[in-house]
Formats: sequence, C-alpha cells, structure tokens
Amino acid sequence: MLKNYFIIAFRNIIKHKVFSIINIIGFAIGLASCLLISLYVFNEISYEKIHKNRNNIYRVGVNLTHGDNKIPFASGMPPLGPALQSEFPEVKEMTRIRVAGENIQFKYNDNEFLEDNMIYAEPAYFDIFSFELKSGDISTALNDPYSMLIKQSVSEKYFGNEYPVGKTFLMGGETNFKITGILAEPKGNTQMDFDMIASYSSLEAMGQYSDQWGQFGVDHTFIMLDENSDENTLTEKLPQLIENNVHPGMASIISLFVTPFNDLYFYSSVNNDFEPRGDLKQVYLFSIIAALIMLIACLNFMNLSTARSTHRVKEVGMRKVFGSNRSLLIKQFLSESVLTTLFSMLLGLLIFSLLYPQLNNFIGKDLAVSYLYHPLSLLLLLVLSVFVGIVAGIYPAIFLSRFQPMHAFKAFTGKSKTLFRKIMVITQFTIAICLIIVTIFVFKQLSYVRNVDLGFNKENKLVMQPPLDGEKLEVFKNELMQIHGVEMATICFAPPGSQSALVLNAATEDEGGGMMVNAISCDYDYIPMFDLEMADGRNFSEENASDANGGLIMNEAAIKQLGIEDPVGKELSYPLVPNSENNSKIIGVLKDFHYQSLREEISPVVLFLDNQYSSTLIVKYKQENLPEILNAISQKWESCSSFSQY
Repeated sequence: MLKNYFIIAFRNIIKHKVFSIINIIGFAIGLASCLLISLYVFNEISYEKIHKNRNNIYRVGVNLTHGDNKIPFASGMPPLGPALQSEFPEVKEMTRIRVAGENIQFKYNDNEFLEDNMIYAEPAYFDIFSFELKSGDISTALNDPYSMLIKQSVSEKYFGNEYPVGKTFLMGGETNFKITGILAEPKGNTQMDFDMIASYSSLEAMGQYSDQWGQFGVDHTFIMLDENSDENTLTEKLPQLIENNVHPGMASIISLFVTPFNDLYFYSSVNNDFEPRGDLKQVYLFSIIAALIMLIACLNFMNLSTARSTHRVKEVGMRKVFGSNRSLLIKQFLSESVLTTLFSMLLGLLIFSLLYPQLNNFIGKDLAVSYLYHPLSLLLLLVLSVFVGIVAGIYPAIFLSRFQPMHAFKAFTGKSKTLFRKIMVITQFTIAICLIIVTIFVFKQLSYVRNVDLGFNKENKLVMQPPLDGEKLEVFKNELMQIHGVEMATICFAPPGSQSALVLNAATEDEGGGMMVNAISCDYDYIPMFDLEMADGRNFSEENASDANGGLIMNEAAIKQLGIEDPVGKELSYPLVPNSENNSKIIGVLKDFHYQSLREEISPVVLFLDNQYSSTLIVKYKQENLPEILNAISQKWESCSSFSQY
C-alpha cells in the first residue's frame, strides 16, 4: 500500500512539472544555503574540542602595566612555567611553547625550503594536548636536544618517499635536527596545529635560552590543573609568585593572568596570541541567518503546497466517488509532500557539494565537511525534510479530505484564504525583508572597509621577509632598487597591521607621564613608502646623525595621550631606542593612521631607526611591470643568497 502511495505521488509530481520544479528547487536552494552557513558555524564552534583535557587547561599570560595603561601578552618569561609547577601543587602538568619565527631555512640534500609554522615545546605538550604521532615514540620524542617532530606533508617535501624517522636535516645552515616522529593530522580544529615541533631543550643547546625573569614576551606557558582546582584559586596566588621571583622594579609593572583554554579562540584578545581567532558575534549572526533562510524555505514550500491544493478539490471529489475514504486521502497528500521534500533534500545536498569548494576559497579556510556528513547530521537532515513534508501536507490533507463529493464539485471556488495561510505569507515576507535589510547593511559595511581612508597607501606593495639580517638585508634592498619598475624599498619591523609594545615614559614636568606604545623599527624610507603624512616636524634624515641615535617620530594619538604641547624637540625620560646612547627625542609627529584593526581605536605609535629588529622588506612597484619585477626579484635573490628557494 505504501508503495502505491509513492508511485501515485511520483506521478502527480511529474504531471505538475512546473509547480514541482519550483517547489523542489526553492526548498533545495534554501537547504543548501543553510548547510553552507551551518558548515562555517560548526567549524567555528568546534575549535579545541579535540582535546580531552581542555576543561583543565589554562594559559598564563602577562600584563605589562604603567599607571592606568595595561597591555596583555599571551607570552611571558621562560622561568614562569617551572616556577608555577614547583610552587603550586595544583599544577599537574606544564609546557612552554616558543614560536620559532618565520622563514626558517631547512635543507636536506638538494631539498631546501622556508618554514614558518614551527614551535619549540616540552615533552608534557603531549600530556596536556590530545595530539598523536603516526610514527615514533610520543613519550620520548621531545626528550633530547635537537629532536624534531614533523607532519607528513613536511616529510614529503624534504624526504620524498623515504622513511624520515632517524634522519637529520639542517636548520639555518648550521644546526642539525633529528626527526624522531611524524605528527598525525589533528582530528579537529585547533589553534595548536603546527607543522614542526622541536624539543624545547634545543634552545639551551643552541644558546637561545635564558632563565632570567627579565626576558619578557618569549614563551607561551600552558598548565593543566588537577580536577579539584580552579583558576580563581590559582589567580589569587599569582601576585605572590611575582613578588618572590621578580626584581621589585620589574614587579611593579607586570602582573599575571590566567585564561581558560576553552576561551582562547573566541574570547582572547591579547598580543602575541596564536592564530586564527574567532568572532563569536559572527557565529551568532550567521546562525540566525541560517535559521531564517531555512524558515523561509520551509514557509515557501508550505505556501506553495497549500496554494496548489485548492485546485485539487475536484480530484478529491472524484476519489471519494470511486470509494476512497478520508484516511487514504490524507496518506496520499502526505506521501506527495514528503516525497517532494526528499527530492529537495537530495538536490540540496548536491548543490551543497558543488558550492562547498567555492566557500573554502571565498573565506580562505579548509572547512571540515565531516560534520555535515556525519550519520547523526544526515539523520537530522532527513528528519527535518520529512517534518517539513508532513507539516506542508497535513493542512491540505485534512482540509480537503473533509469535503463531501457534492460539495467538492459545486460549492468550492478555489479562492478561500484561511488565517493559517495568511500568517505564513506575512511571516515569510517579514523574514525576507529582514534578510534584505541585513544584506544591505553587510554590503555597506564591506563597502566601508574597502573604501575607508586608512591613513596610509597600501597599493602596489610587495611585502617579503627574506632570511637575511643586518647588512645582508640592506645589500638585497639595494639590489632590488636597481630593478626597472621598482620605485622604492624600505626595511622595517612590520608594515601597518602588526605591532610590538614597549613602555614609554615622557619627560613631563611632574614626571608622571607614561603610556604603552606600539614601536616600529624602520629606515629612512618607511614614511614615504606608505605616504604617511606629517602633522608636525620632519621625517628621518641621513643628514642628521642624531636621528639614528635616539630620534623618534610619534603619531598624534601618542602625543595626545602624553599630553605634550609643542612636542617636536621634547625628550623622553630614558632611551627608548635600543642601543641608543642618548635620551629619545621627538623629531616629528605623524597624522594618525590605522596601524591595527578598524575595530580598534587608533593607538599610540612610535617610529625609530634601527636594523637590529627589522626583518621585513617592502617594495613599491609599478603595476604594469609586476610580472617582470617578480621574475627579476627571483634572479636577484639567487645572486644574493646561497639559499635557492624564496
């Protein structure tokens, strides 16, 4: 009997082709849109769920304070971790993580590459976080200096089809690391997804470790508390740890804070943090949009189904004349409606599968589709489709099946509009209008982001970080300046968009001035490179030797926060510029520019001349010459460096 219902239902769908196509495609597009948005939402909220100890993991960060100003850092001092473990019995496990940096040169035979996703970590890393090895002994893999774990993708780059465990490759042209294991890919989303993990003890062996509390902002310290402890109890003890271990002068400007590991992705907004970071407001917004789209698709399907049902009154009359009862008619209407939604579900999944790769390209992420193809997710999708089919079919099934044959042929005109249908139509249009308003709002926001005046010129710039420093980087810059089409080049710590923080004291009359500042080391061409405008004073000049020995250029926000009038020529209370023999002196004031995200207020920024901390090379080029310029840069690189890949 059930088979006959679906055969007849299929025939009716074929008979009314136009209506069926509109209804099926409409619901399928809504379903596919909801699935695509849900995929993004599920991936966002799944971060760090793979770690079984996540509820007991915390990161201990450092606040750098001066007066009312405070800047939080994710990374702290190297001795912090061991001190926490030795002084607080509730700390069950501890690991320090040090980010190795960017563009680190590795070489094995003729295979050489630059790596930028590497950390140093202690053996307890695998006791705290739920990562696994494809090969190697996880309990000893990071015990010895110069030990390293790599992902399969890294192994294939250097070793091809060779088994890498036990082999060594060269880092930075001077240090051999031994491969002790292959990292398995994480089973879910996590910020702790690194391509290479070297043993933390390697830092001391290479002379890069110091147990001084004054070495600030170096290591990320993660701890795992026992199940009977909590972060509040630990937080109360942290000031005493600083007092016991840190010099009083430094202790007065730093404090420690604890962040639950579960909060890092959405709620952490500190300096030196791991990427990526999520936006919970976005997740809520997209969740609501997905729900509204699905609701519109359902209402649209039900409206169309009930509208067409009014034209089937005579069909109901004929069926009753030939002996069909109300129960059979209800089952027939429901089977047609459910079959239509099942077709829509299959088409929706097909549309989703076709658009899924495009979504990845659009947002720049590799979203894990396994969440939606999980048996439970597919079961929920099936239940939703059947539910919509039943709800869409139940009204016409009950409404039409109650007609007596004579009434069906004579009394019904097909123009009845019930309160139920009116409510559905009004609701559908209301939601549609709301989504249109949201779309307009988002479009205007995107237009604003594209067209807002950032205060600097970001067009026609190439940003690169060659594995060179000091004089070698300067030589490479001069070589690039000889390329036809290269208009300018500058060496700096970072372009607008990155930051470093230092404590700055101003020489005000009451000696009470002070603030936190983003300090950028640069050369003489940084300001003209980005077309930054001077509000007062002048740019750095090679004709003024004192500029390289304490000269500073501040933005208007820095001057305003310091509260200095006529700032040009004023000195600060101590040398800000590293290796400077003189007190820092303000030689110019920049108009404010967006050094950080548009969501944040423009913060104080200081520029100073230095090449010790500058590792970024930026080139300004003519757009029409870009392909030739890129090829010329590659040739210059080969002539300037023994490292072939760049």
